[in-house]
Amino acid sequence: GSMLAGLYFVKSELKEGSVILANSTVEFTILPDISIQTAITTDKPGYGPGENVAAMITIKNNGKNHIIPALRTEIKYLDPNGAVLATSENNATNMLPGSTVSYNAAWTTATVPAGGYSVTVQVFQDEQSLSTAFANFAVLPVPIITGSVRTAQPVAAYGSEAAITYSLMNSGNTDASGVTARIQLVDPDTKAIIHSHDEVIDLLRSLTWNGNWQLSTSGLALKTYTVLLQRAESNGTENLASASFKVEDMTVPSIAAILPAASSSYRGTVPFEATATDAETGIDRVEYQIDSGSWRLLPSADSLHGRYAATWEPAITDNGAHTLVFRAYDRAGNSTITQPLAFEVQMDSTPPVTIATVGAPKYETTGSVFISPATAIALTASDDVSGVAITEYRLDDGQYLAYTTPITLTTEGMHTIVFRSVDNIGNAELEKTLKIVVDASAPVIQMTVGE
Repeated sequence: GSMLAGLYFVKSELKEGSVILANSTVEFTILPDISIQTAITTDKPGYGPGENVAAMITIKNNGKNHIIPALRTEIKYLDPNGAVLATSENNATNMLPGSTVSYNAAWTTATVPAGGYSVTVQVFQDEQSLSTAFANFAVLPVPIITGSVRTAQPVAAYGSEAAITYSLMNSGNTDASGVTARIQLVDPDTKAIIHSHDEVIDLLRSLTWNGNWQLSTSGLALKTYTVLLQRAESNGTENLASASFKVEDMTVPSIAAILPAASSSYRGTVPFEATATDAETGIDRVEYQIDSGSWRLLPSADSLHGRYAATWEPAITDNGAHTLVFRAYDRAGNSTITQPLAFEVQMDSTPPVTIATVGAPKYETTGSVFISPATAIALTASDDVSGVAITEYRLDDGQYLAYTTPITLTTEGMHTIVFRSVDNIGNAELEKTLKIVVDASAPVIQMTVGE
């Protein structure tokens, strides 16, 4: 068997029967059999950037007769030049002969350069090195490309340019040359690629590259689009980031008033007419408003040329000054309005009134008016709304004549003057009659002498 190390004694006695005749004691020491076996391994032979290098350490007491009271284990990760990158320690106590202890250690490669690395373990007792072991591993050259993409605004006006900025970062441990950064505009509904833009760059280790793309929204449908940032390679593409923006019609339509003409006056039907156009989404509707009344639809009269028209039939109660405003909406909901147009309504259903005035000399008796050839007859017409358009008269059975100057009659005898007036919207006065007797002869004096 095995005796533990330590101080021992051998005692001898010389006896005769039960009587000790002589004795002797000799001491001796069994030396400790100190033997430490150490092993270290890594979970794999090679690692990329940012990976954990896991080390497994095993320590065995191969001695036969010694309980090791305390051991200190020191683990070091070393770079290709032997410089220490990380250290850790562990302690073991009272290790019996043949017993084993195990430890785990870890270190992350982060972005250290590619190359050959090692991990060592050294076992100490009272600062005396008892055992050493090591394991080699490789840090592989791997570029790690990540990216981000942003749009300047969440909404872009149709016809404008959408500003797109993007970045590529190399967080790996080696440079990447000839990297193709691809920006695509994708319709999320159909998955169709609308536009694509490539840029080939050299992306140095631990650096960021920034780019931008000015994308015209002309010709795009009004909807939300996806902007996709990819890394394109010969064996395929890798999606790095995405963003989105919406294309909206933010331009108001164009509208122009045609009728009524500014400051015009109407005595009947009032025409309303306007033209409206919208280059982006098209015209949805055109409306008009008289004074501060409700908005009414202005129907399309010529869709090819964007003309809209209607008429208004005012009533007598609508006489006076009015304003008219047109308003146009496009299909995106943008609207624009015209400046108010001023016009006037002069509705008139009352005919003019004409008065005949007989000048001097004249003589009136019951039912008859006598005048001389020198007497002037004046016709005076009035209309308070639309005004008098014409006054006319006829003599006896003659034709109507336009009245311009006072009338004089030279033919002696009974005459009939029929007269009337018409206003500017066609209201005609009922005929009026004036009977006149022209006396062109001087009186005759007769003298009678009695017998």
